Amino acid sequence: MKITIIVFSPSGNTLKVGKMMESAFKNKGADVQIIDSTRREIIFKQNNRAGFLAKNVSAHDVLMIGGPVYSHHMQYNLLELIKALPQPDERWSSLAVPFTTFGTISSGEALAEAAALLRITGRKSVLGLKVDAYHCFTKKWDTKINEGMPGKEALPYIDELVAETLKLEGRNPDTVKDISDLFNYQSNSAIFKSNVLLKEKRMHKHVFPKVRFDYSKCESCKKCKKVCPVQCIEIRNELPMQANAKACIHCAECLHTCPYDAIRLNIKKYKPFLMMGAKGKGFLTSHETKKTGVFFNSSL
Repeated sequence: MKITIIVFSPSGNTLKVGKMMESAFKNKGADVQIIDSTRREIIFKQNNRAGFLAKNVSAHDVLMIGGPVYSHHMQYNLLELIKALPQPDERWSSLAVPFTTFGTISSGEALAEAAALLRITGRKSVLGLKVDAYHCFTKKWDTKINEGMPGKEALPYIDELVAETLKLEGRNPDTVKDISDLFNYQSNSAIFKSNVLLKEKRMHKHVFPKVRFDYSKCESCKKCKKVCPVQCIEIRNELPMQANAKACIHCAECLHTCPYDAIRLNIKKYKPFLMMGAKGKGFLTSHETKKTGVFFNSSL
């Protein structure tokens, strides 16, 4: 059985899950490839997602595709990649498995959003997975959310997903049920927050603080440029700058990576809200009782 896993993974959590899947599939004898779309020039400089997919994706029986949750939504760069998928044919399977990672507060509408776009591209979402993970904002805080996750605690769920996926081998896709309805598990209040109050692109443009550089401390190590997942940082005259500030997704990877404290990004003001959310309190939490879980298909 041939499996393709595609991820967009700014902080590495979704890629970690993808690699766990890759290992589990290989242990079961499956032919699997994993493709990381993060920091790819063809995507973020040339805006050629279709070309990226055509060049990198091999023929497969099932497509696993995943990204992180940002502000209750599947990060929009992963959604844009889904939009670029060609219609299924002898090379591109119509069977898909969306998955997501999130920092314990809410998995939001991520799986439902991915499934809706997969359906537009001619695909069925036949399984699903959400994984509780390290909240990337908290890497340098004294109190961290889910440090070290995903880890061993996620392996049983990944093994379950792999076992269910392998049941698809030899199946006529027309006989396999689409389970997109299972991804509509959030409460009405959580859906309202996601779709009305927490629109991700609006948050990036109008709410989140902007990245600034303290050139008096910068030593031009260029690490911020290397880690930027959407390649919006460039080096000019040996100094970093945001050539395309609109593309910034506020992952804070540049902040966490800079060894000279030369990045200014005031994310600490969100600490009280995130910590409350991690405890299941406050405005942000969606009150999910099961953080990590597999969405099963009754037709398998």
